[in-house]
Amino acid sequence: MAEQHNLALLHGYALAKAFDFLKYKRVLDLGGGTGAMSIGLCENYENLSAIVFDLPENAEKAGEFISKSNLQTRIQAVGGDITKDDLPDDFDVALLANLVSVFDAETNKKLLTKIYKKLPENGVCIISGWILDEDRLSPEVSVLFCLEDINWSSPDVERNIGVYKSWLKNAGFRKIEYKTYLEPTRLIYAFK
Repeated sequence: MAEQHNLALLHGYALAKAFDFLKYKRVLDLGGGTGAMSIGLCENYENLSAIVFDLPENAEKAGEFISKSNLQTRIQAVGGDITKDDLPDDFDVALLANLVSVFDAETNKKLLTKIYKKLPENGVCIISGWILDEDRLSPEVSVLFCLEDINWSSPDVERNIGVYKSWLKNAGFRKIEYKTYLEPTRLIYAFK
């Protein structure tokens, strides 16, 4: 995780430019690892605070990176299991960066429903990752990583835009949009 911190931080900075967080107050960074995405967002938006929610050992590591960034008054690291525990309260943005590809379909559907129930009206859910095109043949780098994962019998395989949009819609989200923000990384955002 520590070795990937700088890459995730770069993605956090890029996401801050790709999506307007000005009207939001608090990000719930699910499976946030070292907290890099939250650090990048909070460094770009003074109005923003964040909760990094990840397994206890990861939350501990995130706390160290958050302290080094001097953002400990605005970013909190909380340990827990996303698939079993209640989500923290009081957030208006749910960020799932490089997370949904880790879980199976049923786990993701339950997680999106759980997020929808906790978000306030007009809150937003953001899925970020190397999301595949509808035909699942591009972007090339994303496809190659998926093939590698399949070859190694890994459970984490990226899905296409249509799959994520249908899961979000079925959870209750509306106004679902997507775009590329740091090639080949894409974001899909949907509102409650």
